[in-house]
Amino acid sequence: MRSAGRYSEAPRALEEWDGFVYVPVGTAPGLAAATAWGHGPDSHEPTDQE
Repeated sequence: MRSAGRYSEAPRALEEWDGFVYVPVGTAPGLAAATAWGHGPDSHEPTDQE
């Protein structure tokens, strides 16, 4: 069985949808940073504040 901790800290590709395809915009050092980036101020996912 694989350890989740090892894979949660692996670098992650960051991509944004441009209306046609996903385009690479950078990398995050781990899953937590990628998740924070994905739920940032420009996120289109619904939150309790909207």
